[in-house]
Amino acid sequence: MYIPNFTYTNKTIDNIAEIELVRGIILNAAIKPEINSFLKRNALIKSSHASTAVEGNTLTIAEVNRILDRPEVTENKEEQEVLNYLNVLKGIERYQENGKITEELLLEMNSEITKKTPNGIPHKKHYRNVHVNDANFKKDHIEYRPPSPEHIPRLMEELLKWINNNSTEISPITVAGTAHYELVRIQPFKEGNSRTARALTELILYLRLFDPEKYFPLEQYYEADKKAYLNALNLSFGDPNGLTKWMEYFTDGINVSLSKVRDEISKLINVPVASNNQPTLKKDHIREKQIKMNQIRIITFLHEYGKITLEETQKLLGTTKHESVNQLQKLEELSVIKEKKRKGSIYYILKIRDDQRKKQWKTLFKKGSMNRKK
Repeated sequence: MYIPNFTYTNKTIDNIAEIELVRGIILNAAIKPEINSFLKRNALIKSSHASTAVEGNTLTIAEVNRILDRPEVTENKEEQEVLNYLNVLKGIERYQENGKITEELLLEMNSEITKKTPNGIPHKKHYRNVHVNDANFKKDHIEYRPPSPEHIPRLMEELLKWINNNSTEISPITVAGTAHYELVRIQPFKEGNSRTARALTELILYLRLFDPEKYFPLEQYYEADKKAYLNALNLSFGDPNGLTKWMEYFTDGINVSLSKVRDEISKLINVPVASNNQPTLKKDHIREKQIKMNQIRIITFLHEYGKITLEETQKLLGTTKHESVNQLQKLEELSVIKEKKRKGSIYYILKIRDDQRKKQWKTLFKKGSMNRKK
């Protein structure tokens, strides 16, 4: 059974809490349909450009844009690589079945990503049956050798079981980051492991309702500093604390990426989207910073304990009842948390977890209805 071997460091916890805050701001912005379409297209182009560029593809953003508009005109390996990645992201929903990611669908994703490229798999979809040439690791002074082919089916079966776990208590960020890391570590495919890992990350965040609108081009963070990205992965494989270090880097990347999307939305709608970077008077700035830190502390508490009451909020923040109510209401308005009532008591949970539970019940109900019809 696969169990991730990592620790939530203070840095990772702070990153996840801030990510939840920024995500809530983005998903609650008043975005018109035409801006919504632009943001989705923009993320698609930027993600496809960055994910292939990090591996040496030299096409520009403008050229990727042209391929998206005219996919029938691809003339070389680089254009085909980009087209393949575009097609996977455009149809990301295809690679899941009732909210689950199966081995067959993951192999299908890899096959599409490597289609019509050197070493691609044009027909049979299977894991690699040869040893990985570890020269690429050794040239970077990395003492690591990926698992032998005979171990891959078991490792992938265990990893996918963990990814598909119905528990909503695990943050989508944790699941996506762990899947990305493990897929690159295992190297299950003959070609396209890293691109498949990045596409799998996108799929998990979409399925877990973290990025339901497909606004977030996370790959740009990796492409901005390729060496840092490759080192964050490769240098950690032989380290017992490797996954812990990777999660710090991974959550840094999501935080930066979402902040850029927030700022872009603010410009597009000509309205200042709530941001901690807005110019303010010194006194106001200190006040805003304290509010943000209090909100992050509430979110961190919820990630650790699952729910929080008003009384617990007062103790956590050391503030008055009125101030604690204001903090909770603000997070509710941002769709970060949700009020729940049970047996006369009121408490708050992370909204994304509630949404995930509802989605799971809908899936189970749908499957049950289909079974009854049969």
